[in-house]
Amino acid sequence: MEEQEKQTQTGQQAQAEQTGQQAQTEQTGQQAQTEQAGQQAQPEQTGQQAQTEQTGQQAKPEGRPFHPSIWMAGVIVLVLIALVCGGIAISKAYRQEKAQEQMEELKTQAIVEPPQPESTQPPQPQDPIQVLTDAGVPIPEKEVDFAALQEETNPDIYAWIYIPDTMIDYPVLQHPEDNTYYLNYNLDGSKGYPGCIYTENYNTKDFSDPNTVIYGHNMKNGSMFAGLHKFEDGGYFEEHPYVYVYTPEQLYVYEIFAAHQYSNAHILLSYDFTDEAVYREFLEDIKSYQGAADHYREGVEVTTEDRILTLSTCIANQGNKRYLVQAVLLNGKDPSQF
Repeated sequence: MEEQEKQTQTGQQAQAEQTGQQAQTEQTGQQAQTEQAGQQAQPEQTGQQAQTEQTGQQAKPEGRPFHPSIWMAGVIVLVLIALVCGGIAISKAYRQEKAQEQMEELKTQAIVEPPQPESTQPPQPQDPIQVLTDAGVPIPEKEVDFAALQEETNPDIYAWIYIPDTMIDYPVLQHPEDNTYYLNYNLDGSKGYPGCIYTENYNTKDFSDPNTVIYGHNMKNGSMFAGLHKFEDGGYFEEHPYVYVYTPEQLYVYEIFAAHQYSNAHILLSYDFTDEAVYREFLEDIKSYQGAADHYREGVEVTTEDRILTLSTCIANQGNKRYLVQAVLLNGKDPSQF
């Protein structure tokens, strides 16, 4: 009985253990099923979230529709910004350039030349003969030894006159007291012809007077001032335009502008050449001579500011007339005037 009870008790315990194991097994299965269900639910939930996000993204454009005017306004704003920036850059570059120019100008202004020592000698004037040579005026290769002439021949010699292609190549004298002395006396003091080429003391010896008059006989052998009559020929007059007067100080070059007959009136006593109006009238009168032996060079301008040379000689068998060749001084004149 006791063994039966033990067996019964043992069977019950075994049944109870079996029942506990089944319960445990079922519980474990339920938990596994629960976890599986949770895992399945989580992907579903994730899918729903993804679907929700995708739906939100698709719905977003529907909430903000596209407007072209807004886009255009944005473009305009960008262009304006670009223009402003460009203008600022150009303005900056311009200011830099102006600043650089100003600096360069200041450099120039700041440079000061060191003071030059003052010259103790006055500036040398340009050689008038070189000016004439450069202008094409022929200058003879001629030298005059005035010291020897005055010492060995006659102390009254103060100049020398030369006209190319004539016999006129003589010293010029002036007596200190007698204006007619060399009309009748020769270089050596002897009386008679041919006399000398001379001036009167109404003229200075430096040829600075408005009109310097030189006299000489009209010799039959062609000497002295007989060569002036060659200028009665118009062709000769045109081809021989220059007279050269040498002095100890310098050479004076004259251009012949007139050759004509004139009365025997004393020119220097008849006209006051220091009076500009009188001098002008004299020059105008020269143009009025229209005889066959009278010539006037066109293109040569002579004014009261000029100094002229008058060469005077007799006319054969016409004691009341003289033949004049007149020339204007070129020294110091503007080369464009001759």
